[in-house]
Amino acid sequence: MDTHILIILLLIVNLCTLSVAIFLITRYTIDIHRHHELKHGLADIQPESTEEAEANNPEQATELRHMSDGELLNWLHQKMDNTKLFCDPELDLKTAAQELGITQQRIKKAIRSNAGKARTFKDFLLEKRILYACSLLIDKPMWTVEAVCYEVGFKSRNADDTLCTSMQAVEYLKTIQVGRMVTSELGIYHIISGAFGAFDRKALQQVGDWDIGPGLDGDITQKFRKSGYKVVFAEKAISMTNVPTSWKALFKQRQRWSKSLVRFRLRKHANIFSPYKNFSFSNAVSNLECILYDFVFNYVWFLYIINLIFDHTDKLVEIFVIGYLLRIMFNFAAFATILCVSERRREEFHLVKYVPLNTSYTGYFMRAARLMTHTKELFFFSSYKDPWNPRKTSEIAQAEGF
Repeated sequence: MDTHILIILLLIVNLCTLSVAIFLITRYTIDIHRHHELKHGLADIQPESTEEAEANNPEQATELRHMSDGELLNWLHQKMDNTKLFCDPELDLKTAAQELGITQQRIKKAIRSNAGKARTFKDFLLEKRILYACSLLIDKPMWTVEAVCYEVGFKSRNADDTLCTSMQAVEYLKTIQVGRMVTSELGIYHIISGAFGAFDRKALQQVGDWDIGPGLDGDITQKFRKSGYKVVFAEKAISMTNVPTSWKALFKQRQRWSKSLVRFRLRKHANIFSPYKNFSFSNAVSNLECILYDFVFNYVWFLYIINLIFDHTDKLVEIFVIGYLLRIMFNFAAFATILCVSERRREEFHLVKYVPLNTSYTGYFMRAARLMTHTKELFFFSSYKDPWNPRKTSEIAQAEGF
């Protein structure tokens, strides 16, 4: 087949893929905007007018109009407790306002008056659900924690909230579920995720508990391995977590995680490669695998891109298109593998539509986050300036090599 025809065909396929991506991005634009407003209360969508909210119950409207913010907050608590409206997992500010016959602005103002406690409608809901969950755990001793969570309105995971969370759902299935099954089987499992980990208390005390710094789950895992403990992945356990809903929040999270590779694996635990003190071949391979794929190959990729831009400009589009399509094929193969081992394949299958975007997500967005963070930590020790750690403890940790 003529080269030009092949290029045209590949471009057509790539344009189709981009069309799907544009469709998905457009579809989730509203959700992304919705979650961007979380800090101001759940979904600050155009509120209904006072007239619309009050028309259904004029007597109640008159009574509420004369209430102070504190009195209105007590009224909200009473209404929520009586109706158990907060048990609806899909409840948002707009729906609550409609159900209660009150404007969104009045609800927000009443909640904000509660100084020192819940400041947004999201916080208010969380408080109600936690208190109700505690009472159910006492009153219903035969119920499981999972059953209680569903009863009070907690959602299991936010995979479908935005495009950002959906891409992370695909990533978690690949790197945590499948990837860690493999590394655990090979004996080189190198990180117990903080959200998914279970630790023996005596073992924790023996290794000195957690130190301070970013990405402490990787650090504590290395301490366990160096102390002779076996670290395994419980593949049949089902654990759920809520992930960042915006790209900015995700970028910040991955920057924090990526700092730990340089600070802990390259510096603090560099002696894991020393053949003279408690050397373990599996520990060395475990650390090397992480450093090689997440650190070394990142810089190799960057140099490769620079080389393509300056030395192969005439074939840049050709190489990009072919490489992109090949990676899409591998991503579909990886997703098929995920479905083969997943115990929730029916629930997870809908994520297949995000597979064509996975190349851009992991190949560019995540690599950029890692590359920037590794460089800053490598040359500027940026993790010791993190604001969530007291300055004094960070200075001591840096002096002692933690």
